[in-house]
Amino acid sequence: LLGWGVLQPLVDNPEVTDIHVYDYKTVVLQRGKFSETTGLHWPNHEAYTSFIDRVLFRLGKSISTQQHTVDASFPDGKRMCCVHESVCGSRGPFFTMRVPRVQEATLESLVAYQVAPPLIVNYLAALVRTCEHTYMVAGETGTGKTTLMRCLGTQFKADESIIGVEDTPELNYQHPYYRSLVSRSANTEGVG
Repeated sequence: LLGWGVLQPLVDNPEVTDIHVYDYKTVVLQRGKFSETTGLHWPNHEAYTSFIDRVLFRLGKSISTQQHTVDASFPDGKRMCCVHESVCGSRGPFFTMRVPRVQEATLESLVAYQVAPPLIVNYLAALVRTCEHTYMVAGETGTGKTTLMRCLGTQFKADESIIGVEDTPELNYQHPYYRSLVSRSANTEGVG
């Protein structure tokens, strides 16, 4: 009841960060823009939807035709998104999960992992060090947004005030003046 069932081997694997489930028989690892089928599956559609319901229940959430998309995070940093089958068709529901892994956060690692060329990395780092700019980083899943922000966060001054606004908290800077805010979508009544 408390584990990850079919997904447990992936959650336990330190090399896995992004898991996408398209339907009960299709579990995929996402590595940047590349997908890799795992061969893992649930016995049937009902077992898969029951798994999603149990995971959401642990967080005090549920999915339905009125609340068709649910984003959530666990205290240990795992993030998930569920999309109800009424939105994604006969294959769904869709389920994605990001498992946070401790990664080296340095400017050099951005260059080594080819997130950006040295000229761009050094330019962005210089902007961060000036303490005179507001940043917004956007992009598709797996493109390196969080990695970029973590590495640039190593350039914050000790007395600087930092506010992060995320859909699901993931940055978790270890800085004395860091505040984390969470964006909220409107609920079914249009409030939020």
